[in-house]
Amino acid sequence: MLWRRSVVPHLPSPPAFAYGGVVGKRKEEAIAVQNIMAFRLRTSGVSSALKLYDVKNAFPSPAHSNIRSIFQQLPPSQDVSILLQHIVNHRCELQACDGSVLLQPGSGIPQGSTIATECFNLVYWGAIRQFEDQLMPHNELLTTNMEHCPTAISVATTVFVDDLASRVADNKPSALFQKVEDSAARLDGALDRLSMVQNISKAEALLNLRGPGAHKLTREAFLYGQLVPGCKKEARYLGPYLHWDCSFAPECQRRIDAARRAWYDFRGFWFKRIDMRFKLLVFRCVVVQTLLSGLVAWYVNDHFINKMDSFLVHVRARVAPVGIELVVARLRWLQTMLAKPREHHQMFAAMFGQFPFEKTLSDHPWLVQLRSDLSDLSQIEEAAWISNSVKDNPAHLLHDAVLREAFCAVDVSELRAKSISVQIPPPGFTDGTTQSPAATPTEFADGHVCELLRVDGSICGQRFQTQKALFAHQRFAQDGEHGTEVHAATLVVTNQCPFCSSAFSSIASAKIISEELCFMAVALLILAMNLGLEQNQGERPSKVRAVARQGMEDAETKKLLSTLAKLSLSNAMQIRALRSILLEVHQVPAANPYIQEAMQATKKYAEAAKEMSPKDKEERLGLPHIHVWNALLAVATRNLEQRAKEQDPSHQESLAVLLEYASKYQEQGWKAIHHEVKYARVQKNFRPELKRLEINLMESSPSDKVWAIIKADLRRDQGVRELPGVAPAGDLERQLQRFLDDASGSAK
Repeated sequence: MLWRRSVVPHLPSPPAFAYGGVVGKRKEEAIAVQNIMAFRLRTSGVSSALKLYDVKNAFPSPAHSNIRSIFQQLPPSQDVSILLQHIVNHRCELQACDGSVLLQPGSGIPQGSTIATECFNLVYWGAIRQFEDQLMPHNELLTTNMEHCPTAISVATTVFVDDLASRVADNKPSALFQKVEDSAARLDGALDRLSMVQNISKAEALLNLRGPGAHKLTREAFLYGQLVPGCKKEARYLGPYLHWDCSFAPECQRRIDAARRAWYDFRGFWFKRIDMRFKLLVFRCVVVQTLLSGLVAWYVNDHFINKMDSFLVHVRARVAPVGIELVVARLRWLQTMLAKPREHHQMFAAMFGQFPFEKTLSDHPWLVQLRSDLSDLSQIEEAAWISNSVKDNPAHLLHDAVLREAFCAVDVSELRAKSISVQIPPPGFTDGTTQSPAATPTEFADGHVCELLRVDGSICGQRFQTQKALFAHQRFAQDGEHGTEVHAATLVVTNQCPFCSSAFSSIASAKIISEELCFMAVALLILAMNLGLEQNQGERPSKVRAVARQGMEDAETKKLLSTLAKLSLSNAMQIRALRSILLEVHQVPAANPYIQEAMQATKKYAEAAKEMSPKDKEERLGLPHIHVWNALLAVATRNLEQRAKEQDPSHQESLAVLLEYASKYQEQGWKAIHHEVKYARVQKNFRPELKRLEINLMESSPSDKVWAIIKADLRRDQGVRELPGVAPAGDLERQLQRFLDDASGSAK
């Protein structure tokens, strides 16, 4: 039988240190308490140690006798008796091969019960209360008093279900280790009364020692594992990692890496044609939440905010800045806590309380951050008066009920809306700071003049302040007016600029640079001006000005294209010559088993590589030509095995060489083969019924000897022949040659 959470009536109020399974209390609150106290102790010069504990087999551990005693302390109710009967008297039936076995557990909560966490907490909190009461007299530095709270508040212990964090502090670092041992012994004693034990293998400790001898003791703890068992520089607590010296840098980098992985996991989704609102929703849930989840518990300065913002800008995310998102999240969290302030005494004590190790209340970074958040609240018109009232002393929100109620009613998400909204000005609006678009020709008297002809034959005469503006005008001032025709887009066919020979990341980038810079530089004509002063004239000489010609003449265009064609033919000839030197090429019928197996291996490699990342593809599959080589080796081995059955000694000897080679390199892996087999590929031929087998191997290597055996078996096919010398020109080269021949013929 399953029970709703609301069935348990009149549950006792949770203690200040309890967070897991408690309505309105989040794990970020426990993390923030430990972060704030670690920083305040560190800046005050007090040594502290945070010990993280875990209960072994937590939920099955509470004995039914302890559960019964806890339920008997609750106010009498029909639901209480029914729930107690449900927990204590349930049975488990085990089906065995010889029948069924009926068991009655003596501990734990029935499987599938929805009140397992509440029952465990009621039992577990009793042991932790006893543990904290014993620890408090020896941990006075972490105890304070708050207004409207009748008892002293300890910030030493935070509990999230079975995860417990206990901090001890002392002015002397040498005395701290004894306190750590005593706290562990007291916890063992408290858990033993409930038939529970802590999981020692998961216990970790963070040390921050201050004072005389702190450096030596820290080295012994970190380097040699002495003094405190499980001492580490970073320890995971409720998700994030806490640093021994209160640094946020490692956690920030982990979050950025995790968000980047989430971005790449959905990389196929971001570029699909989907409604942008749905795409932004998925992005906020998958990437932004991975980056910012739980950051309300940390002090995040501008450096880390800019670092995370740069990541979101890198992935071109149209979301609110990280700083705004964190302000909204922190203010919402504060509203949740202020709705029931009596349930969050420990958090408010860590934030606003004054402890014995401090002479005055320090302005720690979390308090400064809270003041900044409340100051940003003034951007909301309805909340401006609240911001002015509490931005200097946020503790007023705890004491003033009217102010607290008004703050909880504010919709802080307006801060996010203001940061990403676009307001269109009304008709007729003019910005006083905007320069008037009307510009007289005298403003750029010494500027660059467009001397191209308009449609009616008149000179344009428009002046521009920069040469770049002139080029933009001459390029785009077309469609009925004038302008230069840009041929660069048709000339760029690779990621290399044909004018400056610079290589770029893509063809599109090469086209842009070629059009905007290189091609314009080729199209310019520098007119030499008379720099001498004429007689009887006191005027200064005119400046040398670069004037774009009105298009390129046909002769120059043909000359440029001819030069590019000759350069391409020369490069292609050199490449074919190099290929003839490096590659051994055989023309093989397409139906040959060697060709069929090699093509099938390449196809299988491509299909397997689609489902892998580039790194996994290289590690698990290797390179494509290794699969082609393995296919050739497999066909040769199969053919020789068939002929060896005929008791031919020569074939048996060759087969032994192939088998020994396969066994040896199977142990060494594909990288050993790649060291000897540099290239192996099946290429198309000008005749569809033929293929070209191209291969390159290291001379005098074991693979070279194996290739000699494979080649001898391959040549048994009468249609196989080796292609020596330089390969003939390809189709594109022949087209370029015809273009040059036609151009030279027309010139004659």
